[in-house]
Formats: sequence, structure tokens, C-alpha cells
Amino acid sequence: MTTKTRFHLALAAVITWGVAFVIVAQEPKEFRTWTDATGEFKIEAHFEKFEEGKVHLRRKDNDKVVVLPTSKLSKEDQTYFRKLLADRAKAKRSAPSTSSLDKSAATVTPGEKMSWQGTWNNRKYGTEGPLKCTATVKDETTWEAKFDGMGLGRPFAYDATMKVSKKDNRTLLEGTSTVSGDSYQWTGSVEGDTLLGRYRSASGNNGEFRLTKPREQAASKRS
Repeated sequence: MTTKTRFHLALAAVITWGVAFVIVAQEPKEFRTWTDATGEFKIEAHFEKFEEGKVHLRRKDNDKVVVLPTSKLSKEDQTYFRKLLADRAKAKRSAPSTSSLDKSAATVTPGEKMSWQGTWNNRKYGTEGPLKCTATVKDETTWEAKFDGMGLGRPFAYDATMKVSKKDNRTLLEGTSTVSGDSYQWTGSVEGDTLLGRYRSASGNNGEFRLTKPREQAASKRS
């Protein structure tokens, strides 16, 4: 059997797939003319994936998948699909990780209210006390929050605007506030039902806080 005949038979052999692809096309289907190494055999098809040294092409005329060794393709086609693979890999690396965000990062809507409570500490004075945070979602990048607690034997309350971003399975927070004339900078993150934070002020106050959602709020969110 000649090389041309084997290639012709390979073009005729088709495989339908109902399972997940190793590399799945995310962009709209782009059909083009694919040519074998001899330049004599051609099909119009869409590149589906590259797996185990073979390309999978979905034909335009009958929607069937043709599986071919890369060595059977023209140099132009080999260059094309390798660049396509590189572009897809680059796009995948730059895209946010939505699977982990859907499971663990805080999923909220504008106007939603959330609250956490727990304790905070002041490392400058070696003290700690109760703390509560109530936040209202302004938009996907901003939360308006209020903190209430006890510090050095005195109650305090202050407002803070949180800048929100997401990374992996966490909702990241950062902001500034002024308490009794002292300027504070702080950062935090929401992981599941827990709000973690660190702060430092111009006068040297610094410490951490760890707050959790009340049980009834956490249960309502999960349901």
C-alpha cells in the first residue's frame, strides 16, 4: 500500500467523540482547507484537538472527525495547528480560575449584606477584644463595611471602603480608614465563612483579626 493510499484511507476513517477533549476549542469554529504532505489530498475541516501525536479534524461536509498523524500534514498545516495550540495554551494560562472561585470564593450580588464576628488583637499593646464586621456589596469591586468592637477597654466603630479582587479560591480585600485621628491600612481575605485580616496604622498600631459568619447566615448562604 502506497503512502498516498494510506493517507487517503486515513482521511476516510472517522471517529465520533462524546467525551471531554484534552484541548477543547473555545473560539468559534474556523474551517480551513487542510492538505497532506504531497499536496494532492485536501479536506475542509475545523481543528478540534491534538492528542498523542495526532490531529483531530472535524469535517465541514459531514461533521465527522478525522484523526491524522502530524507527519501526514503539509508543513503549512503543521505550523498552523502548532501556533493554534500555543495561542490556546496562552489564553488558558491568562484566564481566571473559575472552578475554584465557584466553589470557595465569596459569590455576592450588589446590595447583599454580610456579617462576621470574632476577635482582633493589637500587637503594639498586647491586647485583644471582640470585633464585628458588617459589609454591603456596592459592586463587584467595592464593598462598604462597618467595624464595631472593643479596644483598650473602650468601644469603637468606624466605616471602611473595601477594594475587592479575587485570586484562586479567595476574595481579597484591602482598604484604608481613620480611627480617632489615626490612619489605618489593612488587607484581608474571605475564605469560605471566614474573614481574615491584618492592619497597621501610622502610629504603630498593628495586628490581626479572624471573624466568621454567624451559623444561621452561613447555613442560609449554603442552602
